Amino acid sequence: AALLEGDWAKELIPPSMRRDFDELWPHQRQGIAQALTVLENQGAVIIADPTGSGKTKTGGWLIRLAYQKILSSGGEMATNLVPVMVCPGAVKKNWYSLFDDLQLRPEVLSSGILSSGTSKSSINQVKSINRTNLLAVDEIHNYYNYRSNRTKKLSSNLAESRIFLSATPINKEFKDLIKLMNLLGTEELDGETFSKLRSLKEDIMSLDKNKRAMARNEANKLVQKFMVRRTR
Repeated sequence: AALLEGDWAKELIPPSMRRDFDELWPHQRQGIAQALTVLENQGAVIIADPTGSGKTKTGGWLIRLAYQKILSSGGEMATNLVPVMVCPGAVKKNWYSLFDDLQLRPEVLSSGILSSGTSKSSINQVKSINRTNLLAVDEIHNYYNYRSNRTKKLSSNLAESRIFLSATPINKEFKDLIKLMNLLGTEELDGETFSKLRSLKEDIMSLDKNKRAMARNEANKLVQKFMVRRTR
């Protein structure tokens, strides 16, 4: 309860912002605290709450608190600590507005730059993905195509902390989850979990109802190590 209620997370933000944190919905505060714990333990987290649950604000606050946590702990992670948010161009202004409220100045990149940006400015912005130690990506399901330029550029990051957001972590089938775990770096962070997920692929699609149910339950438990997912 102490972990999930999230009050401890307020200690990571300036006193002047704590009232704003208190005004978040209870499930947002809980999600932030849960995600921050996953991020500290695993180095990566996916926020996969449904559309309409305030996921953007949850993600913004998580980035703010993760940034503060890294700064306060110092060490190598505190270098190259200009957070980078990659998002669809249509919501770029929304993220800038939210980060202004959170008193944070990250690099906010449109996903279009990853696909076709050829100017010197665009190339330098893309390089910031490789330099940052705190990377966030909105609508991560748009990067499941391994062959696309934007996926290749995104996959080259070496960030110590990765925060992904998606209301639809699985678009079509179970292999989407494997692609998501690949982007998250699960194979590097927790190779055993990644291997177990891959081994469940055939059972997930099995015609045997019992085998399929067992495989799905097992996958659910494995994914919980990296994912914050609540339903309505």
